[in-house]
Amino acid sequence: GKGARITTHITLPGRNLVLMPTMDHVGVSRRIENEKERKRLRDIMCEIRPPRCGFIVRTAAEGVEPQKLQAEMDFLLKLWQSIQRRAEFASVPSLVYQELDITLRAVRDLFAREVDRLVIDSEQEYNKIITFIETFMPALKNAVELYDGSEPIFDAYGIEMEVQRALSKKIWLKSGGYIVIEATEALTAIDV
Repeated sequence: GKGARITTHITLPGRNLVLMPTMDHVGVSRRIENEKERKRLRDIMCEIRPPRCGFIVRTAAEGVEPQKLQAEMDFLLKLWQSIQRRAEFASVPSLVYQELDITLRAVRDLFAREVDRLVIDSEQEYNKIITFIETFMPALKNAVELYDGSEPIFDAYGIEMEVQRALSKKIWLKSGGYIVIEATEALTAIDV
């Protein structure tokens, strides 16, 4: 629902934060309605951000602890520094930054210290992820693993079976009983 906007102010989006390196402002998403939470997030960002650097706290940051916001802020600042270095030495015209593709956005947003390992079965994507992690998250490099088994990765880790189980109508409970979830045009029926 947002219209097109043209501006000379640069914004670099992350999962919880948006870096605005050319502005000195901290904003909080209007979708976070709890005033106490809005104040908490604003106070955290005002305390940890570097001088003369702006941030917008996104809706996804609601309830997020300060360490995660700090880690994402550090990532975005490193990204901005790398863009500035590239721009300094690039010939004119040239591309100095391109938004991350879906694989690297997933790594940026979901891959954190709580993740034991990331297993990927494409050597090309693996190399791209390793390059990205070496630059922005070097502590997590050892958690990335290239899968080279003979059977498909989903079969090797039982993911296909878990997906089928999650999508089936009948769900078995620990007690031995089961529920049946059936979606119709008018309603969703749940039989116990």
